[in-house]
Amino acid sequence: MHTQLLRAPADLDALLPAWTALAAAASEPNPFHEAPFLRAALDHLDPRAEVSLLVGFGPGRRLDLVLPVERRRSWLGVPLPHWRAWNHHQTALTQPLVRAGQESAAVAALAERGLVVLPIQPLDGALSGAIARMAAREDAMFQTIPAGGRALLRCTGDAESHLARVLSGRKRRELRRLRRKLAAQGPVAFHVSSTPDETARGLAVFLALEAAGWKGRQGTAMASRLRDRRLVEALGAWRASAWGLEVVSLTVGGRPIAAQVQVRSGRGAFTFKGAYDEDFAHHSPGVLLQLDNIRRLMDDPGVDWVDSLALPGHPVVDRLFADRRETGTVLLAPAGRRGRALLRAATTLRDCEVPLRRRLARHLQPAMARLRMAAGAAPAPPRLARA
Repeated sequence: MHTQLLRAPADLDALLPAWTALAAAASEPNPFHEAPFLRAALDHLDPRAEVSLLVGFGPGRRLDLVLPVERRRSWLGVPLPHWRAWNHHQTALTQPLVRAGQESAAVAALAERGLVVLPIQPLDGALSGAIARMAAREDAMFQTIPAGGRALLRCTGDAESHLARVLSGRKRRELRRLRRKLAAQGPVAFHVSSTPDETARGLAVFLALEAAGWKGRQGTAMASRLRDRRLVEALGAWRASAWGLEVVSLTVGGRPIAAQVQVRSGRGAFTFKGAYDEDFAHHSPGVLLQLDNIRRLMDDPGVDWVDSLALPGHPVVDRLFADRRETGTVLLAPAGRRGRALLRAATTLRDCEVPLRRRLARHLQPAMARLRMAAGAAPAPPRLARA
């Protein structure tokens, strides 16, 4: 497989037809590396970012690989040049788009680049299997840093049986009571965007709900950041419903009280972002919306699974989505002495960095608690830094 790096907008635009065809033929879907999202994301990047599109061509210049990458000069603060798969900070998936049947060729092409870091990578898919097989043949080397299992919904069986398994009878009765309380204020309706215009309006509803909540107050809502807001607007302009983007929402008397943005790709769906109206927080609108959405997706013959894209341990999604998808960071290197040296350096730095971070956290927690008490704030519960 022949690879090259592209950055010029004209080069990316020329690739669009082949890029779209690759997304349809990929062994594993990643809607955030498909043309509509990634093209819009690259258009609205911080100009200081140095992101390129790594593309791989098979016979007849057929596009078989797409992966946005950054060239990093250091690893965990120590000089160690490497390539790192890039993902937009609002997404949680770096799975490359690889044509089905070309996984081994894609792994070989990536390893030729030297040390390649694939964060937030599914560990149970076709590409991870190809990496393991090539390592067994000593055609490449790799190391995995597990990150845990994130919530996954497998759309088998009927929705009501699934909900009966994951929620107690008492919890289901409570949620029905909350829905009745909402209905006393006006008709409760579940909406799904089905046209580009409806999707654009749904995105605007989501942005408004998120900005009015705690993320808006913290300045982390998508509408609070100009580039993020322009990205969402660009997705609407891309006729995103044809891409697979849709917005589901819950309304009371016509007033939106919860919204979720999700993307379909292949036989799967990915929940992207969600928000709710905090005036209705005591009615659990986000949970009620999830229940309606689960019923709809599990009844859809075109959807086999739903990836939550949530961090492991999410208090709501982990309960409603019974299955798990193992993810982690994959370090890939060429075979031979060079590859062994690169992996040894990267893993040694990682092994040293984790206990150091935890030790620093233990020392800093008492000092931070004293500062909070001096400022009149309640002390925060102790926690370890993330591994």
